[in-house]
Amino acid sequence: MTHVELFDFVSTVQQLTPQLPVVTLEKMLAFNTLVDSECLRGRLGRMGGPWEFNLRDVFRWAEWVVLGI
Repeated sequence: MTHVELFDFVSTVQQLTPQLPVVTLEKMLAFNTLVDSECLRGRLGRMGGPWEFNLRDVFRWAEWVVLGI
């Protein structure tokens, strides 16, 4: 993920969950990118796949954090 993409993604998620600090959103996006990459390489989630982790998953995760779920 490039710096511009990260900035765009953080800005997008922050519009929906402004309560979360930018640093938290950056870490969430980095983790999501890592999990997606590992799934694509076959190092994670071999059973039941193929798996895809995207921005929609970060939206849900951020909403759950705000709601305390």
